[in-house]
Amino acid sequence: LPQGFSSITLRFPMVVRIETRKPYVIDLNKIVTTNSVNVYHGPILYALPRAFALDHATPYDDGSALLPVNQAHGQNNYLLGTSEWNYALLLDTTNTTRFFEFSRNSFPQLPRGQGPFALSLVPLSIRVKAQIVP
Repeated sequence: LPQGFSSITLRFPMVVRIETRKPYVIDLNKIVTTNSVNVYHGPILYALPRAFALDHATPYDDGSALLPVNQAHGQNNYLLGTSEWNYALLLDTTNTTRFFEFSRNSFPQLPRGQGPFALSLVPLSIRVKAQIVP
């Protein structure tokens, strides 16, 4: 590349694929097949948005040499799921996009200090018919 500024454009094939997850090996005598799937759209792995409660452990201090003195320097956060997660999707393995509705949302400028992981900032989404598995 020549000196100065260059730009590179990456183009990924945006094909929908559904991958069935492998059975869980609980121990040598017990294997559980869940028929769980992962839904991809090109390189993007979709996840179900879930409600959660934020919990955390006791704040910790990594040492007396850190400033400001006598102030916690970190804490481990946990997201505890509070909504349903066990859905059965209506799928057609011969035509993977048959029951999918795709939508592209505008991607606004990130608010200061906000990472790209807030639900309101997700640029792509898929809707599919599903039902909760009891």
